[in-house]
Amino acid sequence: MRAHVLLTASAALALVACDKPAPAPDANAVAMNADANMTATPANWTGFEPGSYVVTAADGSKNDFELKDDGTFTVTDAAGKVTTGTIAMKEGKGCFTPVGGTEKCWTNAAPGADGSWTATATDGETSKVMKKPA
Repeated sequence: MRAHVLLTASAALALVACDKPAPAPDANAVAMNADANMTATPANWTGFEPGSYVVTAADGSKNDFELKDDGTFTVTDAAGKVTTGTIAMKEGKGCFTPVGGTEKCWTNAAPGADGSWTATATDGETSKVMKKPA
């Protein structure tokens, strides 16, 4: 993205140096570049990437949540209870199955200005999710 912006700026400067008017920028390209520069969220972001997260339930309780590269997860609640299981992506949803439990699928909204997002389960339950710094 930065290379594209630098190349575009270089091309515009070259045109000015040749006394030729620079073409008008494509409004859609400008908007896409502005959007891309306003957020650090990659286009392929799902919110189900491996990493450590804090998940705040609607009742305010917080859980530490870790998604691992091998398709497993670990949740530790405020009391220290640990739950493990597997995650599978199905039709754009992250479907979590705890060991000995029932699968529950979630979708994630786009991250907000603070980097957190809302996760919504197929049953309507919502949680706020924030990735922990690496």
